[in-house]
Amino acid sequence: MITMPRIRIKHAVSISLPAFTLIESLMTLSVIASLVLITSGQVQSVFQSVQEQLFVHQFETFYLDSQRYAASQRTENVLTLSNEHIQSALGQIEIPDFMTYTGPDQLTLDQSGGNSSLAKLSFQTEEHQYTYQLYLGSGRYKKDSKSLHFP
Repeated sequence: MITMPRIRIKHAVSISLPAFTLIESLMTLSVIASLVLITSGQVQSVFQSVQEQLFVHQFETFYLDSQRYAASQRTENVLTLSNEHIQSALGQIEIPDFMTYTGPDQLTLDQSGGNSSLAKLSFQTEEHQYTYQLYLGSGRYKKDSKSLHFP
């Protein structure tokens, strides 16, 4: 049997490594936390803007799909609108918390997909207002988007 010889170290080598002190660590943490807080407001506003644009697109698509559904099924389709959601036979979409809705509680789409009113739908945020003026019979609408901060 082969054995390895044991090697003994007589003197331990001590190496001094620089390290952060508690004060330096707290200063670093406070700088990083302040940078995160500064950028989080900007990120939140960008996120809200993107969510707003997605909702507007989703609403327009949902409205057109509801018209197509009414025409293809040859039946009336009722859209129920509130501050929380918009619902029809196709399902429902949620209105973001930062948006408010003003307009009628219901829209009736007839058997050909047209609506039976000259209703005005309005969605408003702190920054923008989106208004949809519905045309009688055709199911078409005129969209008006305006900024609330700049005339």
